[in-house]
Formats: sequence, C-alpha cells, structure tokens
Amino acid sequence: MEVSTPSEPPDKVMHDATHVNKATAQAKGSQSFREVVASSSQWFAEARKIVSASRDWEDGDELSPEGGLAVKFDKLTLDRLRSPWRLTLMGKCLGIKVRSAYMESRVRAMWRIKGSLEVIDVGHDVFLFRFTQPDDFERALFGGPWFILDHYLMISTWKPNFRPSKDGFDTMSVWIRIDELPVEYYDKEALFAIAQLVGKPIRVDYATDKVTRGRYARVCVEIMLSKPLITKVWIGGA
Repeated sequence: MEVSTPSEPPDKVMHDATHVNKATAQAKGSQSFREVVASSSQWFAEARKIVSASRDWEDGDELSPEGGLAVKFDKLTLDRLRSPWRLTLMGKCLGIKVRSAYMESRVRAMWRIKGSLEVIDVGHDVFLFRFTQPDDFERALFGGPWFILDHYLMISTWKPNFRPSKDGFDTMSVWIRIDELPVEYYDKEALFAIAQLVGKPIRVDYATDKVTRGRYARVCVEIMLSKPLITKVWIGGA
C-alpha cells in the first residue's frame, strides 16, 4: 500500500470530532473535548498517551561543564518554573514567514479558543502557543486544522529546555494518506495497526471513519522527524 503525507489541506469532507459529535453535545449539554473524543470512533487511545507524556517530564543526568560558570536548579524549583508552561504547544509554519500578530489572530479563529491564548515568537520562525484551558490545548494539538495560508503549521508539544533552531522539532503531527486500501481494512483497529508503522496514531478523518470515501484512507499520526520516511507497507494475513 502506498503511504504519503499530504501537503495540501485535508478534504472538506473531513471534520474534527467536535463537528462529528455536535448534535450529541447539544443533546447532552456542554461536553469537554476529552468527553467528545471518548465517544467518537475516530480517535485512538494513543492520543491520551501523547497528552500524558507531554505533561510528565523527566530530566536526565546533566553534567555541568568543568571549570565553567553553571547554575543548577533543584527539582522543586524546576517544577515551579515549568508549571505555567504545561499547556503549551510549539509551532512552525513550513515554507512561509508569518508575523506573530497574524499568527495569533489566525490560530484563535482556526482553533475556536474559549480560554486565553498567548502567542510568543521565540525566534527561527518558531512560536509558542500557551493555553489556559486543557480543552483548547488538546483541540489544537489533535483536532487542528494546521494550515496557515495553505502552508503546513508544524505542531508539537512543548518540551523543557527547548531551544529554537533551524533544525526545528523532534516530532510533529501529520495526516498520512493510504492509497489503494481494500475497504475491509477501513476499521479503527486495522487502521491503528497500519498507521503505527509510520508513527503514533491519533485519529482517522471523518470520511475514513464513516467509509464515505474509498479511494484512500487518511490517518493523523505523530511522527519522529529523525526516522526515515515510510512510503510503502505490506498489508495482508491468513
């Protein structure tokens, strides 16, 4: 099966979980993003693991340089310093430079922010998006959309000691397209098994979940940018 990472915006037929469950949410009253995801067949449990990992940081043993000036903070101090940044994402728009004022106005509209959002330019065309509401944070990370002026907005969770550079991030969330996939594999668990060869599966798009389109399947995954690009996988059994 051919596997590709589309550079164009997702199809208009694709909706996020909030749209899919809009009628349900209206019927049951206000729901959190987490509740909407839990009731949708589009989402994989792996998404929850990504959120947990992004808020559970571990520091390795760092050796201070010999003979140099160094400041080393204890764990309690580090926890205090990092705590305000737990609901923070990193983003970089590929192929285009965007002013911070435009970036802020665009993502506020795209992600339908309900709480507060602070957009911080940290250099090398990298922005930090600091949220106050977990729902806003998770909706932006998993629901998207991730396009600014038709250019891909690379999104990743914030990591302590992150220093912006030309190299960018270690991970990013992308939509992969699986061409020529037989319709019997248009199943959440089957798609999970296929997509995890590429990265950590997060969700399938609406048309794939409802099998309203059979030309290709689309799955959102978190990929490691240091690993080789996967373009083909073999699917079969029995």
